[in-house]
Amino acid sequence: MDGRRVQIVMPAGLAAPSPQRALTGPRHRAARTRGAPAAEGAVVSPMKGTIVKIAKEDGEMAEEGELLFVLEAMKMEQPLFAHRAGRVAGLAVQVGQAVANGEVLCTLDA
Repeated sequence: MDGRRVQIVMPAGLAAPSPQRALTGPRHRAARTRGAPAAEGAVVSPMKGTIVKIAKEDGEMAEEGELLFVLEAMKMEQPLFAHRAGRVAGLAVQVGQAVANGEVLCTLDA
């Protein structure tokens, strides 16, 4: 201040938690485990966003690695691909719909 060097010391009890500890608190633990676990063939949203394209409709076959959805998040488009081959079932979204992180978009039945 005013050209002088100032040292600020925080008491030990007021120090910010380490980044690792911050993500393991009760609030964050609850957010990670919210809801039932997704089924094995479930295609889930990796982040909060808006569905801008649906490439496969209910009942269509999808090969592993094939485009299923395009999700827009933070003004960027994120393609979502099939993690395995299967028939698209239980399509739970439509274009323009907002989705949450971890929300099931559809399932891929073997």
